[in-house]
Amino acid sequence: MSVLKIRKLSVSIGGHTVVDSVDLDVGRGERVGLLGESGSGKSLTCMATLGLLPATARATGSVRLVGEEILGSNDRRMRALRGAELGCVFQEPQSALDPLARIGDQLTSTLRARARLSRHRRHELAVALAARVGLPDPERIVRRFPHELSGGQRQRVVVAMATAAAPALVLADEPTTALDVTVQAHILELLGGRVAETGAALLLVTHDIAVAATTCDRLVVMRGGRVVEQGSTHDLLRRPAHPYTRALIDAAYATTYTRPIVLAATA
Repeated sequence: MSVLKIRKLSVSIGGHTVVDSVDLDVGRGERVGLLGESGSGKSLTCMATLGLLPATARATGSVRLVGEEILGSNDRRMRALRGAELGCVFQEPQSALDPLARIGDQLTSTLRARARLSRHRRHELAVALAARVGLPDPERIVRRFPHELSGGQRQRVVVAMATAAAPALVLADEPTTALDVTVQAHILELLGGRVAETGAALLLVTHDIAVAATTCDRLVVMRGGRVVEQGSTHDLLRRPAHPYTRALIDAAYATTYTRPIVLAATA
């Protein structure tokens, strides 16, 4: 069964089509990479799924999350889904966190929305979540504010928040781009581990083939708002059928500072 099923999704802004008839599936426990250059439409596909498109955008088609049609759902319903059934990890962790709220309160925000918790129980859960994502001295961290943490630590908090309620799907949009290269691998390993631990599916939006190869079971390649190719990570990277996919792979190999392309163990 598909956790996420997108059919004929199109997004237009100012009468200009920027996402055109996208079909995409993410199965239970599957890790899918949505790959493409800037402007390919991958982030707008992500925003349409989350119900976070700008007011000037118009989306048509179908987006079903665990069988429920969510495209066009009202803000109240989408807020309820985000965190509970749909975890979100964005590119810039600072913007995903409330600068005026302590880390512990933010870590347990999705859990409090589902059940009444005593203050003591909230603290226990926050410390446990902080420890689970490898934050140092969790008792101290949960009492701090976002600006008191490093970028990598803030992203660990965001990953913990996104997976705290064991959602059906975690959607990560360029989750390592804003981080130092030495931190990126740790965050990807953490994200993959938390997804596996909670049983969630993962849709990873990225322009980085090396990131997709080490994290995802299957890849969907977008160009100019359209899906041009999709398949298992193993097959697509070794035998790309579309010239654009081949160009992306060749460019990654030709760029000396790009991490080596290493296929995920499950590929």
